Amino acid sequence: MKSTREKIIFLIMTLVVVWGVIHLVRSAKTPDGEADPEKTDLESVQQLATGASGLQALSDTDTIRAILERAAAPWDLNPFAELSRETAPVKESGEPQFVYSGFALMQGRRIAIINGREYRNGDKLPFGDYVVESISTNNVVLRNSVDGNKKSVEKAEQTQK
Repeated sequence: MKSTREKIIFLIMTLVVVWGVIHLVRSAKTPDGEADPEKTDLESVQQLATGASGLQALSDTDTIRAILERAAAPWDLNPFAELSRETAPVKESGEPQFVYSGFALMQGRRIAIINGREYRNGDKLPFGDYVVESISTNNVVLRNSVDGNKKSVEKAEQTQK
């Protein structure tokens, strides 16, 4: 048996869903009950932008159209593409090349971005036999777990385009 509180919450939730469906059906029809073929997605977006947030600057149809066209255009780079970062580039000497590109301090823990992946102190890198020994803002020290040799990798300079 459900408690009274659960019944009330369920009733309110059901009423909200029913109201939403009714509102959706009514907004898609003209006053005479027919679907409005003239109403486009662009107009719906414009109503949403100007009605919900009061952005009068977006009420210009040309502005909305330009935004939607730009969003629909093909992208140069796919932000959702899966990049394989399991292997590091190899130097002529045969050992992996490490690129230290970022540093973060989260909840008191230092995080280094090496070859595009996040590592903390003590983490083993998936290429070579290296373990992260220490992380600073300007460099990261890697230790080879086989022979104990340490390697300091300086932070790569970021260039802005």
